[in-house]
Amino acid sequence: MPSFLRAMLAFLCLLQASALMAPALLANAASGPSVQAIEKALRDNYVFPSRVPDIVQSVSDAMAGPGWSDMTDAQRANRLTDALVDATGDHHFVVGVQEETGPSPVEFSSLEDPASNYGFNEARLLDGNIGYVRFDNFSEPDAAFATASAALKFVENAEGLIIDLRYNNGGYNALGQFIASHLFTNEEDRLITSYYYNEGGKRIESGHWVLAGVPGRRRPDMPVHVLTSSVTFSAAEWLAHSLQKMERAKVVGTQTAGGGHAIERFPLEDSWFIQVPIGEIRGPTGEEFEGIGVTPDLAVPSRHALKISHLAMLEELNALEPSARRDWVLAGLRPAIAPPELSQAWLADVAGQYEGRELIHEDEGLTYKWAGRFVLGLRPLSQRLFAVEGTEDFRLEIVGDTRSDFALARIFADGTRQVFKRVDASDESN
Repeated sequence: MPSFLRAMLAFLCLLQASALMAPALLANAASGPSVQAIEKALRDNYVFPSRVPDIVQSVSDAMAGPGWSDMTDAQRANRLTDALVDATGDHHFVVGVQEETGPSPVEFSSLEDPASNYGFNEARLLDGNIGYVRFDNFSEPDAAFATASAALKFVENAEGLIIDLRYNNGGYNALGQFIASHLFTNEEDRLITSYYYNEGGKRIESGHWVLAGVPGRRRPDMPVHVLTSSVTFSAAEWLAHSLQKMERAKVVGTQTAGGGHAIERFPLEDSWFIQVPIGEIRGPTGEEFEGIGVTPDLAVPSRHALKISHLAMLEELNALEPSARRDWVLAGLRPAIAPPELSQAWLADVAGQYEGRELIHEDEGLTYKWAGRFVLGLRPLSQRLFAVEGTEDFRLEIVGDTRSDFALARIFADGTRQVFKRVDASDESN
């Protein structure tokens, strides 16, 4: 079975321009690969064999073009790659040369590297009991199984889940199958993705289905958002696309890269090789996204996708089941998207001593100090209301209209209040 079924390494195309065309990797070939060798690799493996004659003609024309015999190997590789891409519109194609003793231009080890935590960067709970998991590649399932399980286990009691694939370039699609299986019951067969590939001239078809067993809790009813960006690629796109088409998740962010074909590298003469799209992957309803990408349900700049998704998910949950606690969290989130502008002169007037507490005006805004040594930053939620760094248990509100009658109110999530009078109003140095 070809390695792409285990790895789905289409994301490597993003690295091809710099890694594959480096002069150190283009030193051995004399005059380039033959048309016959390229044609055989395409006929045996290309995902669309009926297009091979036209593609081969483009390759032949490229070799017959002006200056071919005087080109360096790097120039020949670039011309052949351009000819393949121009003929197909598929940027997965690459022609290159690798030194027999040099490094491989296709690097698998990063997808099996415990030092990278197998791509899992974060697993945490956001305010309002929303689970958040970010991972930046789909590592080899046997290696990443325990890490992926631990990340999903950590958020299994959340009320909603945000899966962050904004910076995920793909990898082993089977890891996506494992993650998606936690979001469905096993009471009926559910197709996640279908695919076929060519191997030695044979067409082989298969698919990924919801797994019958998972090690953690299944959450088939928990709302799910998947975050995307323009560099979300390959297996990451397949997961986002499939969950979207299965109406199991909303996609939030920007249009993805559109890398829906699996690839494999094949040797030609000498040290030449060709990278060929050999498989086509489709979602559960038959669509593909090659060259198109996955279109988000909520289109927002990728850099803002997390906070907008967090806010939207809490609003969705609140629409289904209103919650005072959720209202409290939402009141703190909305200003993070559109923060209020506060007068520096007003902040300077507010700064001062308040019955065992102090507000300090600094360049970054106000900080809150108590017991003579504890200091936390304040984030404005409105013209008078502030969130306190590191806690959602209480907030601070400035009451009063002038410096002489300002007071500091500590407001708790249940609505109770404590008011601390100003004690330095006559001290004009503040």
